[in-house]
Amino acid sequence: MSRITNTMALIEFPQDASEYFEEALGKIQADEALEKELRELEKLYFEKFTCEELTARLQKLSENVGFHKFTIDMILFLCCCETLKKMYLEKGYSEEFFVHNMKDLTYKLKECKDTEGIYGTKTFQWYDGFFKMERFALGRLQYEHQPIDFDYRDVLKKGDDVINIHIPSSGPLLKEDVQESFKLAYEFFGPNYGDRIMLKCATWMLYPPTAKLLPEGSNIRKFYELFDVVLERAPADWHLWRIFGVEAQPEDYKSLPQNTSLQKIFYKYLNEGNRIGVGYGIVDYKPE
Repeated sequence: MSRITNTMALIEFPQDASEYFEEALGKIQADEALEKELRELEKLYFEKFTCEELTARLQKLSENVGFHKFTIDMILFLCCCETLKKMYLEKGYSEEFFVHNMKDLTYKLKECKDTEGIYGTKTFQWYDGFFKMERFALGRLQYEHQPIDFDYRDVLKKGDDVINIHIPSSGPLLKEDVQESFKLAYEFFGPNYGDRIMLKCATWMLYPPTAKLLPEGSNIRKFYELFDVVLERAPADWHLWRIFGVEAQPEDYKSLPQNTSLQKIFYKYLNEGNRIGVGYGIVDYKPE
């Protein structure tokens, strides 16, 4: 049993992934110099988070151990969970809340495996928000403070603080789960805002030209209808992997899979010469 075993169990890593990371960590721990370097990188991460020195040293550690950098990056985060858990408990948060937040490591693990064929994470900088304790999972969605980058009607000015929403790849996006998450976000952030919170989300799911292609009653269409969508930008091809499991440029659209009804809708849309985009939506949330 290593110092990452319990964390992987708590956040429900697949068994073969857990064994893979135990093997990689075991190889590091078998070499005193490599183990010392990993410990130093954990300390450096909490001091500077994503920085050029950290990424360069992780790359070197990857080469010395013989495992892909995506794998070594994930090992760093798993090891850093020891410290982060203590920080959560010191803030008065429960272990259950810590685990709920760190399950994002499992979501990113599966995304990396599906798209790159490697157990690890390809979104290193993304985790700064979690380990700085600035981003939190509250029910189905994740939230963080963020200055809004556009004016919103007569309510918000560019630069005003809002609560930004992220949508983890943790399963179906049910309307009732989203609404419950909004409620949890109000309870978590609301004391600083009064009787309402302003929620912002930027995602391909809120892009009007494609959201309106989806059937009435579909989960994504219901999600879209919860927001006041006030801005749209295109193209945003980097979102395609969220739909198709692969990244693609326009010249590759005809090779995209058509295994689900959603993929079939987007396949037809893209191969008619259209591009996917991002919609920016606001929810002015007041508890009932």
